[in-house]
Amino acid sequence: MSYKIHMAGYEAPRTIFQIDALHAWQHDRYFAPVIVEVSPTGSCNQNCSFCYSDKVDTKGQRIDDEVLVGLFRELPRIGVKAVSLQGTGEPLMHPATPDAIVAGAEGGLGFSLTTTGVVLTPKIQKKILRHLTFVKFSVLDSNKTRYAMMHGCSEKQWEQLVRNIADAAELREREGLDVALLGTVYVERNNFNQIARIVGFLRELGMDYVVVQEATYTEFTPGRQANNTSTGYSEAQIAEMKQSVTELNSEDFTVKVRFPIDDATYHVGVYKDCWKDRFCQGIKFFPVVAADGRVYSCYRAWGKPEFALGSLYEQSFEEIWRSTRRREIEAVIMTTPPDGDECAVCGISKLNDILARYGDDNRFRNFLI
Repeated sequence: MSYKIHMAGYEAPRTIFQIDALHAWQHDRYFAPVIVEVSPTGSCNQNCSFCYSDKVDTKGQRIDDEVLVGLFRELPRIGVKAVSLQGTGEPLMHPATPDAIVAGAEGGLGFSLTTTGVVLTPKIQKKILRHLTFVKFSVLDSNKTRYAMMHGCSEKQWEQLVRNIADAAELREREGLDVALLGTVYVERNNFNQIARIVGFLRELGMDYVVVQEATYTEFTPGRQANNTSTGYSEAQIAEMKQSVTELNSEDFTVKVRFPIDDATYHVGVYKDCWKDRFCQGIKFFPVVAADGRVYSCYRAWGKPEFALGSLYEQSFEEIWRSTRRREIEAVIMTTPPDGDECAVCGISKLNDILARYGDDNRFRNFLI
């Protein structure tokens, strides 16, 4: 583990580095998205109680091998800088994902991978780890029984996951790789008093950075929890938990605690009662490609063909991105409030906040220091 080495720059305001895209956006000119989220497959090896993608029935969907590899070769050619591999399934359940990562990396494309970690075997690690900027292991625990219950899987999957994380840390050290190892921990009623132990366990495995947070349960998640976990604890109990966890910070390891969900440091999505017209400008920088091969503006439109920008089986990504239909669908997305809480798990809400500040009438904006 080494936060100082592998996570350097992670906390920086990364949006300000996208000067060309920001200039084009401000002047309403064409620009390629900076990053694209790609869901290679809708299949998953788990059935997590907190899964945000449960509203979209993508099981059995999978981007054709040649389309996936071709997409990752095309994206860097048209100006896309990075791909976030996650989506509505486990990315590594698609057999062509490793080859597609290698193909994209050869063209200069950056990659992050959000994974359960169970199928990130040493063989796959050897092929792709050197091409990844970071791997985020989703919702971890030090107890295999709790893990299996939360993820809807067998305890053997936890055992495999732990071996894979340890192997990844060892491979990184042995070959001097730059990849960062991140993880998330969800605070639930059955682990609230064990959070420090869980984080300590992950630190010993070789993780660089862990975020402890409250799960976002919506009308679509399988768990459908009525109340946030934090409502069952006093401010004093939460403060004590946070202190015991943050004491694990060191030069080589960082843990952030974003609990409760309305913590000022924690960005969640938006709801109908706080909707702002044309506020969702982030969709112009960070679209998604679903396992059905269609390109969508954001998670909210995912799985709704009527809101698809186009299909990779019919057009190239660049043709889709330059199309009139893309602008038409974006206008609908940005001017139509959500019906329910489909935007509650929005991954670009923080980006929307940052972009909104570019239009602020700040009289100090020209005084750089």
